[in-house]
Amino acid sequence: MGHIRLFWAINLPSDLKNNIDNEIRCQLSPTPADLKWVEDKNLHLTLKFLGDVDSALVEEVLRGVKSKVEGFGPLHFEVRGVGCFPGRKRPRVLWAGLQGQVDKLRKLYEKVQQAHSTLGFEKGNKRFSPHITLARFRSPLNSTKFMQTAEELVPPTKKLGSFETVSIELMQSTLSRQGPEYNILSQVWL
Repeated sequence: MGHIRLFWAINLPSDLKNNIDNEIRCQLSPTPADLKWVEDKNLHLTLKFLGDVDSALVEEVLRGVKSKVEGFGPLHFEVRGVGCFPGRKRPRVLWAGLQGQVDKLRKLYEKVQQAHSTLGFEKGNKRFSPHITLARFRSPLNSTKFMQTAEELVPPTKKLGSFETVSIELMQSTLSRQGPEYNILSQVWL
């Protein structure tokens, strides 16, 4: 049947995406750096990346996650400040931070992990670090200066918006030369 590239996400409301674009990208775009911005429509919080999955397993993946997260309840967040991974000396990813029910989000992440481990998906060795990816650095050219400007413009105290989520979405990622295209395959209510 073939494979499809999947991940679980919490999608952001359109008004928050627009605010992030106005407050961050529009103001930082003139700052020279070799990076690629994530398109507004693709801004989200990745909960679990699955990679290439046999399309015959999609229904089983959905059932497993539904059984683990049903009745979990809504989550409330504020988006504040920016930072980078892995660090300022050689940043690779520019992100916006989350505040609010982050501990509850980590519990949700663990439930999603449990659902996938029973299906044979590997847990992975990275610690879950909730964030919204804004851009990816292609090279270190001017990246230190860029991060200094970004952190001055959008310090941790600067609120970019808030949102509540009552669901998570199973997303399909299709890669192309123009960048990834994300589509919601299914929604699971919390």
